[in-house]
Amino acid sequence: MMEKVAHLSFILHLPGLSEDGKFHFKDLPGSGRRIDVLCRSLAACFDWGPSTLDKSELEIIALVGENSCLRVKNPDNDTAKGEVWWAHAIKDALSGNPPPFISVENASLTDAIAEFLAIDGVYLWVLEETGTTINQGNILDMNAQNIFIIGDHRGFDSEALKAFDDHSIYRLSLGSTSYLTSHCVAAIIAMYEEMVNDVASR
Repeated sequence: MMEKVAHLSFILHLPGLSEDGKFHFKDLPGSGRRIDVLCRSLAACFDWGPSTLDKSELEIIALVGENSCLRVKNPDNDTAKGEVWWAHAIKDALSGNPPPFISVENASLTDAIAEFLAIDGVYLWVLEETGTTINQGNILDMNAQNIFIIGDHRGFDSEALKAFDDHSIYRLSLGSTSYLTSHCVAAIIAMYEEMVNDVASR
């Protein structure tokens, strides 16, 4: 189902978002049922997130609605894009005309978890406030492919939590403070870059 993942990936679990592509650009939160959450997260990852990490090493896998999966790579365009630019790209993808940097398939959260756990050298993590703080000890393997599962502003539903428990996926946290999904993406990228640079300087 899914090809080899990037060095650092994010699975955004967004079951409440519109998956038909029928939303208005002037009302992304309302007409798209908070599709703006995804737009801001894409901007955080590919527009203003990384400073030293190669953007080709980043990837966002958005699980939208019940069974739509958007796999987004870097568009290879270094110009500033912004929320509305990404909204156009998402709308095209959900409407059956995806741009080259987005692939669309049918996949649920359970499907994605099972697929990635079957790949050697992949570490799957859930970002949750109750988890272990990421900077506590040497948790992440910088030589592996790390994938973070992040929820929306409402957190994870019971079905998602059961899937995490069934597959014994380790919980990590950015601390006790609650962050927007896009801020979580940016914070993890920044933290990851710091860890990579620290390893390189030793």
